[in-house]
Amino acid sequence: MAPVGFIVHHSNHFFVVIFDYERRMAHVLGRHISADSMDVDGEDPHDWNDWRGPEYWRKIGALHGWSTGDVSDVSINPMDWEQNGVDCGPIACSVLAQCLKLGLDEQGNLPDFEIQCGHKLRVHMLRAIAAHVKLCCSNSLMLLDSPRDDWKNDELPPDEDIINSIQNGRYQADCLKVLRRLTVVSATCSMCQRPIVHQDGEHCLVQW
Repeated sequence: MAPVGFIVHHSNHFFVVIFDYERRMAHVLGRHISADSMDVDGEDPHDWNDWRGPEYWRKIGALHGWSTGDVSDVSINPMDWEQNGVDCGPIACSVLAQCLKLGLDEQGNLPDFEIQCGHKLRVHMLRAIAAHVKLCCSNSLMLLDSPRDDWKNDELPPDEDIINSIQNGRYQADCLKVLRRLTVVSATCSMCQRPIVHQDGEHCLVQW
């Protein structure tokens, strides 16, 4: 058995879940965007039934051929931090990527991870997407004269204006303008300087 991490989309919000089947523990990260969102009279804010947690537990375990046992004895380990209600998707991807890279420790504790501001995340996203678009353009031009047999006949070729924009550098120049604006905003944004979120024993230290 190995821990399994994934992203849940529930009620127009993205958050991270890591199932540790061996220790029968579910880490739920970023489920609530603020303390106010957890304050519901008479309801458990960390009830995983709200987002069909037990169903995910059984299905993911079955996909791996693992015995999931009784879901009632699974411990829920929630960790929340203040969010702006806009960047939950990129933040969830960033947090999950960090957890997958670093892994859980021998006791099953989460690694330290950074909650990056949306400005920083957008800088990373812009760089990655811009590089990928440029690579796809190059690949498309190389394969345009000899398309694969399994390609769909109804797929339209790349727009010539877009291809020209990439080839003559206009696309890269536009990306650099956006990148400079994001970099300047990030350098003066207090949220971009948020501390690392980590666990200290059983207590979760989170900057609110």
